Amino acid sequence: MPIPRQNSGGLPPHNVDAEEAVLGCLLLEGQMVLVVGFLEGGDFFREKNQFIYEACLKVWRDEAPIDQISVAQALGERRLQEVGGGAYLLHLLASVPGGLQLGYYARVVKECALKRRLLEAGGRIVALGYGGDEVSLALVQAKGLLAGIALPQQQEGGLDYMMQQMALLTRQADPNTFVHLPWPKVEELTGPMAPGHLWLVGGWTTRGKTTALIQLACSVADRGKRVLYLTNEELIREFDIRIAAYKFGASVGNLGRGRPTEEDSQKVKDAEAWLSEHKLVCYKVRDLAGVESLVEAVWSEFEGLDLIILDYIQLLVTGRGGIREEVSQISKALKGIATKREIPLIAASQLSRPLESDTEPGLFRLKESGALEQDADVVFFVHRQVEDFGAGKTIFKVAKVRLMGTLGNVEMLW
Repeated sequence: MPIPRQNSGGLPPHNVDAEEAVLGCLLLEGQMVLVVGFLEGGDFFREKNQFIYEACLKVWRDEAPIDQISVAQALGERRLQEVGGGAYLLHLLASVPGGLQLGYYARVVKECALKRRLLEAGGRIVALGYGGDEVSLALVQAKGLLAGIALPQQQEGGLDYMMQQMALLTRQADPNTFVHLPWPKVEELTGPMAPGHLWLVGGWTTRGKTTALIQLACSVADRGKRVLYLTNEELIREFDIRIAAYKFGASVGNLGRGRPTEEDSQKVKDAEAWLSEHKLVCYKVRDLAGVESLVEAVWSEFEGLDLIILDYIQLLVTGRGGIREEVSQISKALKGIATKREIPLIAASQLSRPLESDTEPGLFRLKESGALEQDADVVFFVHRQVEDFGAGKTIFKVAKVRLMGTLGNVEMLW
């Protein structure tokens, strides 16, 4: 079969003929099931071809036949004119090669898209080389950028895929499928952390969110599972101290003031030894792209992951757009990572400033909460009253469980 000519002229890799052949085949035969999960809109170089593919996908998801009329309606009048009107749809139909080789031309489009992503990753790796990050972190991020460029392993459709999804639903009998919490009474309400689920832990500043996440990370690592902990620069410096305090009883006050006792120093060494023997790593992250590249890199290093922890969501906000819109994008991306990897992901979220009348946090206090609450499968809050700081009484409030859970409060002492 002749390979369609690849357009050059100094532009990134792309093949207009192959793009038009894919769209023409879809308009003529409507066999979306052959490419769904393999091609996505962003794989098309020409924006108008991307719009038309996404319109085909919408028609298919609405269980309607894909043809010139239905796709034109899905595009809408304004966008239809932007792509060239009905005349361009007719042109696509006329572009269909003999034999309707949809799969072949889809692979050509995908390969060009992957080459463009490789060029983009190369540019970002060059920027890392000129940046001010530590070399070890830059290398991890570069590795993740390259690891994220790969052909899809399977299409999300067809009998094999459906059977695999049904098998996921029957894995509850296997205890290794789930990630268990270090707080049994909380798990009685929420159930264990299931593959693909997004968990959200909210709380006001200094009320226990990070302590809870450190406890969870250590507990999961102690069970022999692989954990990636993503946080800001400040907590990176404190990570060993918090592990030493939680696991070995070191004094956070002494270590934080730079006046450790001999016993504290030994406990820090014990923590470092413990970390070297377990698959728990902590990295600094600044934005969503950093999350995705670090997940790819550590996944490759550990040959998989069992849990991702992000402390906290708002640190990924760049401020380049509306905060609510950015948080919505971040929330959906985190859910996508959990779903794609088939592992749970738990993220901490700040809460809006408490009022004098507030006695405990609630869903309405989630900062930029709309998308967070909607995308999360489980939401709980960690809360300590100001007067309880010395006593160490902590309340876990389970506020949302999407499936087979119970709402309620659990009191603990730490």
